[in-house]
Amino acid sequence: MNCSQARALLAVFRELNNEDRQSLEHHLATCAACNDASAHTLFIGERIRSVPQIEPSPDAHDKLMHALAAEHVRYLQKTPAASPSTPTPAFLTPYLKELARKTPHVHSLAALSTADTGPLPVIQPGRRQVRRRPQMHHFAIVGIAASFLIVIMTTGLLSLLYLTSLNQQNTLIPRGGNAQVAVQAVGQAAIEQLKLSADYPNIASATINNGTIYYSAYNQDSSSWTLDKFSQDVALRATATGEPLVTTMDGHQIVVLGSNNDWLFWLQMTTPPKTPTTNKGQSHQSNATHNVSNANNTAISGTQPTSTTKTGVNKLTGNWNLEALYIGNNPSATANQSTQSTTTTNKATGANKALQATSNKLSQPITLHSDLFNAAVEPDWVTSPIQGISFYQDSAVVAYMDSKGTSYLSQYSFDAKDPSQPVQSTVLASANGGHVLTSPTNTENGNSIYWSDEWYTQDNGLNSQIWTRQMSAAQPDNTSGRFTPHLQAQTYQYSTDTNSFSPQIVNNTLFLLSKDPTTKILLPAQTGPATTTTPQAQATQPSQQSAQNTPTTTGSTPTPTATQQNITQLLGNPLSVDPTVRTPQIDENITGKLQAFIVNSYVQASTIIADNKVVTGIHGGASYLIWQDPDGQYEMYDARNNVMVNGINDVDRSAIFVSVSGNSVIWTSAATNDQSGQANDANAQITFNVLRWPK
Repeated sequence: MNCSQARALLAVFRELNNEDRQSLEHHLATCAACNDASAHTLFIGERIRSVPQIEPSPDAHDKLMHALAAEHVRYLQKTPAASPSTPTPAFLTPYLKELARKTPHVHSLAALSTADTGPLPVIQPGRRQVRRRPQMHHFAIVGIAASFLIVIMTTGLLSLLYLTSLNQQNTLIPRGGNAQVAVQAVGQAAIEQLKLSADYPNIASATINNGTIYYSAYNQDSSSWTLDKFSQDVALRATATGEPLVTTMDGHQIVVLGSNNDWLFWLQMTTPPKTPTTNKGQSHQSNATHNVSNANNTAISGTQPTSTTKTGVNKLTGNWNLEALYIGNNPSATANQSTQSTTTTNKATGANKALQATSNKLSQPITLHSDLFNAAVEPDWVTSPIQGISFYQDSAVVAYMDSKGTSYLSQYSFDAKDPSQPVQSTVLASANGGHVLTSPTNTENGNSIYWSDEWYTQDNGLNSQIWTRQMSAAQPDNTSGRFTPHLQAQTYQYSTDTNSFSPQIVNNTLFLLSKDPTTKILLPAQTGPATTTTPQAQATQPSQQSAQNTPTTTGSTPTPTATQQNITQLLGNPLSVDPTVRTPQIDENITGKLQAFIVNSYVQASTIIADNKVVTGIHGGASYLIWQDPDGQYEMYDARNNVMVNGINDVDRSAIFVSVSGNSVIWTSAATNDQSGQANDANAQITFNVLRWPK
């Protein structure tokens, strides 16, 4: 070791390993100059450590944190909503909450109109000498006015030319006779109808992805189900028909949940109900399988349902699977194109065989999770084992309930480069004792995930709190060694009340419904008494999925005292599933004030939506939000451009379901009957209505 190397090691003496430390000590023993430099460094360190420490004031830390929180809020308010979200430092979270509580949201116009300004002082005008204005000739006045008009006309023409150069969208409005006036459009949505002939006339659920509609359907007596797809190009043909994705299932209900760019997800019941219109509960307990497996695996065994729920309530009870099917680009087709120019025939043939095997594997659905929806242990108001799904990049976040009544929020991550690789499953949160995790939503990068934690009590009805999982910058610890910047997960309760429902993230803005605290969301008469205990929920740190959680659900046993539900009253709400297949839950029709917040903070976002806007059934797309007003009319808000969109009122309020996916809203009505008035299973005419935004 030479002197230059020794001097460099002296600068990082505390971080040296044993080998470097021994080499340095050996050099110092033989080199007087380096030994003197080491002694000088130690002397300076001892003098610095001997200086008395300056003790800050007791409130210095709190003042600094409050100042940083206020500065972070100002930064978020100045940052455009369309820009990628920046993780909020974990140490600022409690101070941001405190700042949000101290800073009330005041509407500027209301504050101005109700401000108590008091009487204004009387200002006495001072005496001034009245000067006689010089007289101007009327020709001069006319000339000045003409010049002014010419300037205005020239400015107007230049403005029109500038707008034309920017290719602004204009709307032509009739103005008497043939004259038309061009004005700036707020936003106009267009609806397209896609028709096809189907062997199964009843559409239960659907979603749309890149111009292809994926839907589940069943025959008249619900004895047979299918999962089909058809594209917009096929719909333009004279005789458009759907293409089956899976083998026809006898009595096995299928509910399409949604899709991302590469994968389609659906809920598939594997125990057919005894009666199509009245599902019964399960009395059998079984261990849930939480490992990702192939679709060919045997479903969880269970007994036939026994009577534990009310008549007229359609619950998806029994054994169920969460299925996924690859719908992205076929890897074998791409590989065949790349291997056509390969000179080595044997190698190309081997690669093609491997890719063909991968393609065959991807053409079959995979089972992400298998479980049992047991109505005997689930809360009375829950009608489906899947309580919501959201997507980001190559991951899906799913809220579901297991056979023991425990609610989970799990993340399924897929390999983007090789989709045939095993799916990674991670539990993000769990709850029991009557708590149900619902409505997951997230940002495009997945750094912010929000969901509802809902539970029911006799005194207050349905309650809900918003929870969140934030990926924030990790803080260095006090251990020795170099610190590598990274993100760490932090899970905590976001809302402080029990009246926040249905979180939706659109364009880095968090929307939610705030229910009137004086209004109780109660179970219908036919659903029986509610749970009498007040359960507690818990959020778990990310870990590999496990089924060891033990539920603590207690409550009274419901008794059948109901009449058949009036399904026609349910069709006016924005449901995502045919209500004759699954009765809507009471949390799907919550009415409340629409609130907007900047993601990663408690700062209210600035939108053109009226303050205290009361809506129901909010659904978020890629860049827009739709809802229904108190009169049942649909409305659409473009969050990216901060404008309202016209044309959404054309959505049929009598539609069987309304599904929001990406840039499209899709709905359909009942199948067309034949001339005799009887519905036919063969060649029924199905019409899908699709609204795309942006167009």
